[in-house]
Amino acid sequence: MKRIAFFLVALSLSQTLQGQTFKIAQEIRRLEVPGFVLGPVYSPDGKHIAFSGPKYDGISILDLQSGRVEEVCSDLGAGWGLRWIDECRLLVRATRDAADPRDRAMGVELIHIGSRSETPVVPFEKSNRIEVLQNNVDGRIVIQNRNETALFDLKSVKAKNLQKGDNPGFFKESTITFGNRTFKAPEDRTILAMVWSPNGERALVELMGRPSLHLFSRTSGTFQIAAANGERPCWINDDLYVYQETTDDGHSVLSGDIYVASVGSRERENLTASFGLIAQHPTATQDGGIIFSSEGKLFRMKLELPPPR
Repeated sequence: MKRIAFFLVALSLSQTLQGQTFKIAQEIRRLEVPGFVLGPVYSPDGKHIAFSGPKYDGISILDLQSGRVEEVCSDLGAGWGLRWIDECRLLVRATRDAADPRDRAMGVELIHIGSRSETPVVPFEKSNRIEVLQNNVDGRIVIQNRNETALFDLKSVKAKNLQKGDNPGFFKESTITFGNRTFKAPEDRTILAMVWSPNGERALVELMGRPSLHLFSRTSGTFQIAAANGERPCWINDDLYVYQETTDDGHSVLSGDIYVASVGSRERENLTASFGLIAQHPTATQDGGIIFSSEGKLFRMKLELPPPR
């Protein structure tokens, strides 16, 4: 495995947020890493960043303490929808390349970044058509392969078919399911992504069309508009979340910004208003750390969070 040192490049990006709800603890800085960076994701403890290259191929890990980068997976599309299971394991849906594209096989594997070992969850097969890897409300993982839906158990590292009465809180097409209860998205629109808050009371739901980003209440089963053009949401804590807003011409992204918003106050701020580049793919940690990518480069900033009540 190739290890490469990195250094921080401070950007002269003075940011002043208009509102009083959000304050910047650390300005935007570039993390200088080799190659092209796409879809960075913080580890749960904020000590590592997983990212992929062009077309989401392969996965590399940046160790923020030692400043080293290591490739842990070279499979095609492995960076699309990757999940940190804990501080040292990644759940990845990927495609194994082959000399003949018709022989490419899709599967799901658990990658241990410390031992650099791989544990198969869904064996790689040509017949697999794995559409979604999603975290459900109780922390388990929902895997959909063709018409089958299964729950991935982290303790046994096995996937079992969904049984009647299971209460995973997963989505499929335009519905969210809790055991025997189902909730329809507004206007039966297709659900593209759903991310549960740490306490499992709410979910940020990204829908096809506009308005795109909604807050779903597990208690009431209702949807509330969060952002008309919001994409790729990520929770900081049970109140604060980040997301991106982009514009395009149907072929290329023309602009992109990262926003932070509060469920309680309903305030929001553009964190990259003075950034000057297209900002995308935000993820965050519970201490307010935020990373995102722009034009193949990796950037980091940090919010000053109010003390816990």
